[in-house]
Amino acid sequence: MDFEEFVQDLSSLEIISKDNQKISVKIKGLPLQYSNALRRVCLNGVAVFAVDTVDIIENSSVLPDEALAHRLGLIPIKTDLTKFNEPSKCDCQSESGCSNCKVMIVLDSGDSDVTRTILSNELSSEDDSIKPISDKIPIAQLAPGQKIKIECYARLGRGTDHAKWNSANISTLTETNKDDERVLTVESTGALSPEQIIIEGTKEVNNRLGDFKDMINQINWLSKHTHYIWVLNRIIHMTNQLVIRMKSDLKKASTKNNAPIWAKLAEYASKPSIARRDINLNRINQLTKENDTVVFPGKVLGTGNISHKITLCSFSISNSAASKILEKDGKLINYLELIKQNPTGKGVVLLG
Repeated sequence: MDFEEFVQDLSSLEIISKDNQKISVKIKGLPLQYSNALRRVCLNGVAVFAVDTVDIIENSSVLPDEALAHRLGLIPIKTDLTKFNEPSKCDCQSESGCSNCKVMIVLDSGDSDVTRTILSNELSSEDDSIKPISDKIPIAQLAPGQKIKIECYARLGRGTDHAKWNSANISTLTETNKDDERVLTVESTGALSPEQIIIEGTKEVNNRLGDFKDMINQINWLSKHTHYIWVLNRIIHMTNQLVIRMKSDLKKASTKNNAPIWAKLAEYASKPSIARRDINLNRINQLTKENDTVVFPGKVLGTGNISHKITLCSFSISNSAASKILEKDGKLINYLELIKQNPTGKGVVLLG
């Protein structure tokens, strides 16, 4: 059975047992590789909320700031996938985020003259649907006169980036007496219901398989354009040595041509790769027009389409994004070509 057929008709899933925390389903007629892919995605490939950034306003407890932030990050948080976007897919494309991709959670212990334990029920969320799964999770113990006051932001993420975003505690696949039949057992962290995890997991596996098929088709297309293969491999994807050289070249170009845009780009290049943002073609399509010259200090993803011709310089780009730009007669250039063609940076659209 093809996975796309499986997603369209989930009748091959038979629920064996189910409660609020755990579900076991029998999968029939699905090849082992697809069943195992679903198991892995159910464990750490479904997006859930977790505390991502913490601002410590006051902490006089014995718990160091780092340990306090770590404990907050590992508290499972109830998740509503219908109301919020993952940061990389949000239209705001902002490092600080917006109300569609983050939720503020506040803790203010107040003053006390007795020793007490701060529990998760004291965390106040700006959205009632995004809150800890339990009111009884201990955070810290305070002695008389000690106080904790913090503001933190929860965001959607996946366990492949950090374990705090794991959607399940366990996800196992066991064989039965029949060759084409297996049992998938998923135990939720509480962020999502077990059945939600499996449903979202099937969607995610189907999307990944679709992306993989697109990538293969694009590789076939790109293999017929050896010049562009060279551009992608040698120019667009940045190595560490190239980043160091690029920063130096950009600063020199900024000084020589009195062009602040190159200094700004050098500043972006100084950031570690993990701190750089992604942008998809949909967003670029919204922010640009025909024949624009565009520079983006991050990775360009192939999600969506572009309807017009652009000239693009980026730190990194996916094969799917590259092929879609080239199909519209666009151009992919490196930073040296960008500076040569536009010494002062006039007319260059910096997306950041």
